[in-house]
Amino acid sequence: MAPLRVLFLPRAEKQGHALDRSVRERVLDAIDRFALTGAGDVLPLKGRPGSFRLRAGDYRVIFELRGVDLVVTMIGHRREVYD
Repeated sequence: MAPLRVLFLPRAEKQGHALDRSVRERVLDAIDRFALTGAGDVLPLKGRPGSFRLRAGDYRVIFELRGVDLVVTMIGHRREVYD
C-alpha cells in the first residue's frame, strides 16, 4: 500500500487540538501508522458509505479515503462520534 496523504477538515483539526496531549499523540500516531502501512483497527461505518472509523484507545477517528488522500472528518471519544 502506498502512503496516503493525511488531510484534516477544519472541524476535525479543532477537535484534535482540544484533546489532552497524550491522547492527541496516540490518535495522531494511529493515523500516521494507518496512512503509512494500512495497519490499524479500521472498519467501514454502517449507514455512511465511504466513511471509516479508526480506533485509537477510547477515541475514534472518522475518515474517508479519496484517492491518495485520507480525509479526517471527525475525532472524538467513542461515546460522542457516532451520533
